[in-house]
Amino acid sequence: MDLKERRQMSAKKYKQSPKGVKSRVKSSWKKRGLIGDLDAIYDIYLATTECMRCSDPVSGRNKHMDHDHDTGEYRAVLCRSCNLGNILDTKPSTNKKIKEKWIFPHNEHGFKFVKTTKKIKHSAFFGTLEEAIAYKAEYLANRTKSSPPS
Repeated sequence: MDLKERRQMSAKKYKQSPKGVKSRVKSSWKKRGLIGDLDAIYDIYLATTECMRCSDPVSGRNKHMDHDHDTGEYRAVLCRSCNLGNILDTKPSTNKKIKEKWIFPHNEHGFKFVKTTKKIKHSAFFGTLEEAIAYKAEYLANRTKSSPPS
């Protein structure tokens, strides 16, 4: 094995180590504008197993670091659903998400409601934003029941 291959293997091994993962995650947060004691925030991030807003389990790609886009300060560890279209964010989204949690534009004239509860994905489509918001309210009110609203 030559020197180049050994360096590549060493770099790959480091990237997969806990120290390498932590370094990549913190670097990613810095690029997204997160400021503060990133080591302490990383420890909170690792220890968090439930969304700090809705209490759904979080892990892997469903675990997101929420921060204020204006100040860069850490706010919470959230699930994907709670982090998307977060009403606490004041800057407009680059992909024009609706500032209504779990409701997104669909096609040119419609809206889509998407919510994952207990690892079961539920979605519905609507012609107007008002219909989607009303459906969301009914869905959340009936969340403890076994079937989604009709």
